[in-house]
Amino acid sequence: MATPQVHHVVRLREVRFYEAKSLITSTREPNNYRDYSEAALGRVQQIRELLNAGLSTQDIARNRHAIADLPGRAPKARGVSRREP
Repeated sequence: MATPQVHHVVRLREVRFYEAKSLITSTREPNNYRDYSEAALGRVQQIRELLNAGLSTQDIARNRHAIADLPGRAPKARGVSRREP
């Protein structure tokens, strides 16, 4: 994906962290570079919003089935459970 197509600033460290937590995925290019789809980059924005709403990365991972993957829109959550501290 070319940089001008990205509408939100996405930090590489943040993307790799979310990938390590299995919240987003990437494919590998022949040169071994990671390639993130537009949907994955849109999901980063959703993850940020959910984290700002008080969910943890574990909460998000546990409920990823209930979080609609709609790029460019706020996340829709149905039946999301949150582990209390």
